[in-house]
Amino acid sequence: MELMRQNQEETEDIIDLGVLLKALLRRWWVILLTTILCGGMALIGSILLIAPTYSSGFTAYIDNSKERVTDSISSTDISASKELVSTYSAIIRSRSVVEDAIQKANISCTYEYMEDKVIVQEVDDTGIIEVSVVTEDSKMSYEMAKALRQVTPKKISQIIEASSMSIINPPQYSTDLYGPNYKKITAIGALIGGCFICMLIILKELLDDRVKSDVDLEERYDIPVMGIIHDLSSEHKQSNGRVWLWEKIRNKRTRKSWKIR
Repeated sequence: MELMRQNQEETEDIIDLGVLLKALLRRWWVILLTTILCGGMALIGSILLIAPTYSSGFTAYIDNSKERVTDSISSTDISASKELVSTYSAIIRSRSVVEDAIQKANISCTYEYMEDKVIVQEVDDTGIIEVSVVTEDSKMSYEMAKALRQVTPKKISQIIEASSMSIINPPQYSTDLYGPNYKKITAIGALIGGCFICMLIILKELLDDRVKSDVDLEERYDIPVMGIIHDLSSEHKQSNGRVWLWEKIRNKRTRKSWKIR
């Protein structure tokens, strides 16, 4: 017993990766089923709970000087244009600009609704901004983006002197789905489900300290097995079951022969 206790203390902190891998391989069907189930649940949940959105927008270049001595653009002008991106973004998303665009587009919505739908971001640190309108209605997105394209340059010239915004790409009407990304959501759900079930299997294997076979006993405690006593209880139950089934069949045959007589 002392030797077994000593060997157990020495092997308590050792984790056999091979045993964990075998445990995962034995339950591969559970992992596969859970992964598919979680991916399907994520897809169904995104379809039922997340409304599809559509996007429309335009790109524009920020010009920091209206009056130039020469027709060339210096690096100083480009740097100044980049610094104006955050200012232009705040102006485009301001209440006065958004409300004027809503009125011009003849859309029945409030500023509070449209404020979060207008997205302004810089394109690759170039001084070019991209203004997008993302709503649940493709036509609303297009009409709002078109109205912003018409209202914004005039508003900016009134607020910031010696500055303007030149439109590069006008808004385009599109019925392509902007979001949600169903493939990405399904993949994330499947990945989370697969990782979760693998963690449960590994945790169960690490907490299971039972000795299941003579080989397990030798590997865990490094003690040779001198003999094995078989468990006869299961064999006894099986034999009793066979006897009970045979008695039932024989009694049934006896009753049939009695009726014939």
